[in-house]
Amino acid sequence: MHGRNPKVEKSEMSRDDADGKVVGFLPGQTIQMFETPGEGEPDPEMREALINRIQGNDINLLAQQINRWANEQFPGRTRSGMFLKLYSEIGELVDAKPEDEAMEMADIFIMLLDYAAIKGTDLGWAIRAKMDINMKREWMKTPAGNWRHVK
Repeated sequence: MHGRNPKVEKSEMSRDDADGKVVGFLPGQTIQMFETPGEGEPDPEMREALINRIQGNDINLLAQQINRWANEQFPGRTRSGMFLKLYSEIGELVDAKPEDEAMEMADIFIMLLDYAAIKGTDLGWAIRAKMDINMKREWMKTPAGNWRHVK
């Protein structure tokens, strides 16, 4: 086992060079990647599964934190009110100066994460699943200049 306290405060990932294992830490728990028997290197499929689990949990934990804050700040918010705010944030991003774009993107992401938490959506899983679908699709550029899938 990795020589760290399994009850950590934040998520992180590291490779323990001493024994060749990849170890992932999540708040309150430890996940350890075991070596492929006899090879001394982490199993690539297990490593990918661990990375996906950690990344998914990070986004879901962030959604829960945002939702707790939003519940205190905006009690009684409605779905329609949230979407109106989201639309206004998208408009702010469209009109933003380049140096302000990151904060406007963050506002949009915060709104989406709050909504995902309200709906109980496992956003980490949903993003990976949707990317799997998108990566298998064929895409074409429309005359307007945007892209859409054809299959």
